[in-house]
Amino acid sequence: MTGTGNIFKRNGMLVCFLLFFFFFSCSRPHPRQKADIAIIHGLVVTVDPQNRVIEDGAIIISGDRIAAVGSTDSLLRQYHVARIINARGKLVMPGLVNTHTHASMSVFRGIADDIPLHEWLYEHIFPLEARYVNAHSVRTGALLSFCEMISSGTTAFNDM
Repeated sequence: MTGTGNIFKRNGMLVCFLLFFFFFSCSRPHPRQKADIAIIHGLVVTVDPQNRVIEDGAIIISGDRIAAVGSTDSLLRQYHVARIINARGKLVMPGLVNTHTHASMSVFRGIADDIPLHEWLYEHIFPLEARYVNAHSVRTGALLSFCEMISSGTTAFNDM
């Protein structure tokens, strides 16, 4: 019986030690990861395989990468961030892509609208381009288009 009692005492001590270790290691807060920017409290629309929409969502940015996407509360517990952007009442989504634009030609927008394409091109646009397109008008039109695209959420474009 003494041999069995010694085994129990040794195993009992081991069990106590494991419980003690588990309790204190689990109850201690884990160190938060560092990140540069947190966009919090937004309506986050993802393009992940589940197409999640997160109502009180957050995006964590570290360097030039998105480190995490999830609920604001959950991510703020996991990350210590240098800068917080409050997006309450805002939509947070991936940038739009304009796959066909003539950025420099925005200076001719609104000229001779609502007419057939052939007439619009050959009787109005091509003569104006021949007369007025130069380095200055191209640069001005492109800068105008860039400002419009950025302000409307377009982050990439393919120019003709």
